[in-house]
Amino acid sequence: MSHPRDVPLSILDLAPIPKGETPADALHHTIDLARRADE
Repeated sequence: MSHPRDVPLSILDLAPIPKGETPADALHHTIDLARRADE
């Protein structure tokens, strides 16, 4: 049985959808965050 810490996650796996935004908005914000993290 694997533990949650054994599952590799990226920023893109944790894309929250704030109230009042669409899933597309959330994805765009998360992609921007992931790009900044890579820098």
